[in-house]
Amino acid sequence: MDTNARAPFFLCQAAAPHIRRAGGGVIVNIADWAGLRPYADFIPYCASKAALLSLNTALAKALAPDIRVNAVLPGPVMLPPATSPKQAEKVRQATLVKRLGTPEDIARAVIYLIENDFVTGAALPVDGGRLIA
Repeated sequence: MDTNARAPFFLCQAAAPHIRRAGGGVIVNIADWAGLRPYADFIPYCASKAALLSLNTALAKALAPDIRVNAVLPGPVMLPPATSPKQAEKVRQATLVKRLGTPEDIARAVIYLIENDFVTGAALPVDGGRLIA
């Protein structure tokens, strides 16, 4: 909770006055699709990402119209180093697009949320369809 929910809250709280003084801006949180579809073996992590998604929505309401607040929900991008080839293949097959994501996929989503000034309060899955698979 400290890393995935409290830290973003306090960071946004500290940054918001500066962003407003600068004429407005954008906050993009990095959440996780597991905040919407939790794993039983990772309850604390999933609960903290779910809290971040709730925070994302609340901040979008509280900071509008000067500051837009959105989130990217990465799916499988960088697997842990100890992941076996068999496990990696299982993860790849669990996505609808049958591939892992890349850091560039996530970066492009963040850029989209920064550049599109008609998007706020969004939680954009960038997960190869894993959330709905």
